[in-house]
Amino acid sequence: MRYAHNDKRVILTFDLDFGELAVRDRVYPSAGIILLRLHQMNPHLMAEYTRGVIRSRNDWEGNLSVIENDRVRMRQLP
Repeated sequence: MRYAHNDKRVILTFDLDFGELAVRDRVYPSAGIILLRLHQMNPHLMAEYTRGVIRSRNDWEGNLSVIENDRVRMRQLP
């Protein structure tokens, strides 16, 4: 997380505990964290869907976001 913060990079993860760790350790990537919760998608479709969702918004910075099959949930990091 420190590398992502220093380089202003978003973290893209499947790890459910990542957001909790960020909040607990109070180390937030300035570009945000995106958790992927996509089910029943082959890897190619998942990559295309994720790319499309990420490109469709410009408010990822400072948020813990969850991309699901049918919606995007966002919570501002403290």
